Amino acid sequence: MKSENLYSPKALIVDISDNFGGANARVLALMKSLPTDRIGLATIKKSRIASELEKLGYDVFRLAEHKFDPRIPIRMSRVIRDYGFEVVDTQNPQSKLWGSIAAFLGGHTLCLL
Repeated sequence: MKSENLYSPKALIVDISDNFGGANARVLALMKSLPTDRIGLATIKKSRIASELEKLGYDVFRLAEHKFDPRIPIRMSRVIRDYGFEVVDTQNPQSKLWGSIAAFLGGHTLCLL
């Protein structure tokens, strides 16, 4: 089957991390391998990778000043709904916490890897 016939769900990658590490490297590699209109990043304002991804044309949603902000899941759920994301993919422990709550609140699909 040709790749243009394959369906790719629109995914929101959640990386709520203020340090650069393995999860950030995975996020960069993953996002750079996919079209800018099929994937976005939910993160915090101090993200080490957000600016690079924005320059490449990806949607980046800075949800809070810090990773412990309790408003993150509500904001993330709105982003998922308003931008039509079909899958939420979490990349580290903080992301799994907030992404799980946001997916639950909005009735969205959560990818746990």
